Amino acid sequence: MSDTCATHRSQVPRRSSGRMKGGVTKLKTIATLNRTVNTIALPKLEIEKISKDCMVMGWGWQDYHHESPSDVLKEANVTLIDSENCGTADTLSTKGSAGPAQGDSGGPLVCGGVAQGIVSFYNTKTKPYLTVYTHISHYFSWIHDHMKPTQ
Repeated sequence: MSDTCATHRSQVPRRSSGRMKGGVTKLKTIATLNRTVNTIALPKLEIEKISKDCMVMGWGWQDYHHESPSDVLKEANVTLIDSENCGTADTLSTKGSAGPAQGDSGGPLVCGGVAQGIVSFYNTKTKPYLTVYTHISHYFSWIHDHMKPTQ
């Protein structure tokens, strides 16, 4: 890890689905925004309506059966399914063969230009495949607690 980042390995709080894995990377200095480095909007409220048309990005494996991470950032269009079919209120889900792969965990789920989720895990044993994302707005208090300025 470079001298410009501080990684916090705090556990994300327990929710009904169990403990969600996660960590926060906080920059030690303000990033210089430019054509390739920019910010993205976070959701406003837990009850905010989310666009069903989303995009997921990552550097994950190109071939599920062989370790072969991508040399370029990949993206895929995915569609959210109803949260009742997903398991718990603090997760979002998509289904189908398009989407994140091995190595994409921690990548963003962007819906309507807003970062709504973080790739958590996927199940290739179900048909069609089910991908589960941590629902960012349900963890705002945890995020804000860990992003406070360092003393």
